Amino acid sequence: MITISVRHDFKELERWLTGIEKKQLPFATATALNQTKKRLQGELATVMIRELDRPTPFTMSAFDDSSSTWAKKTNLMAWVRFKKIQAQYLYPQVYGGNETDIHLVPGKKATLNQYGNLPKNASRGRGVFTMPGKKDTLYKRRGKEIIRLGHWSKSRSYRKRLPFEQIIESKFGPIFGMEFGTAFSLAMLTAR
Repeated sequence: MITISVRHDFKELERWLTGIEKKQLPFATATALNQTKKRLQGELATVMIRELDRPTPFTMSAFDDSSSTWAKKTNLMAWVRFKKIQAQYLYPQVYGGNETDIHLVPGKKATLNQYGNLPKNASRGRGVFTMPGKKDTLYKRRGKEIIRLGHWSKSRSYRKRLPFEQIIESKFGPIFGMEFGTAFSLAMLTAR
C-alpha cells in the first residue's frame, strides 16, 4: 500500500479557545480532515488523468475509501492511500523504478481496447497460440492471417510520473486551513 501521512499539532490553538470551542474542536478537525482527504484525492486523480495514458476506471478508483481511512472525533487521522491491488502497479509510477510482474506487451497489429490495453481475455481467446521455441510470444489467427498478439515481458522501468508526495505536502496546508475554518464555523453554529 502507498500511504502518505501529514501531521499537525493543535495544542497551541487549544490555549486560546473557550470551553465550547474546545469541545467542538475534535468534530471540526475530523470534518476538515475528511474534506481535505476528498479534495486531495481529486487533485491526485487529475494528475493521474494527465500523466497516465488512458487510465482505466479500475485505476481511477484506486483510492482507498474504506471506513478506516476517514477521520473521526476520537481518531483525528485521515489516510490518502491506494487500494492494495492498484498500489502494486501504481507504485513504480509514484516512486520510479522497475516493475517485475510478468505482463503481456501488445504487438503492433493487436486489437486494443479504448484504454490502449489488450482486452482482458485476449490471451485465452479462440485462435490464440504460442509457437514451439517461442513460448514468450503470443499469436492469434485472424482468418488466414497470423498476427503477433504480444510478448510476455518480465520487467519494465518507470520514471516518476505521479508526484503524489509533493502534491500532498504542498496542497495540504492551504486546503486544510480553508476546510478547518469552514468546519469550525459550522461546528460553532450547531454547538449545543
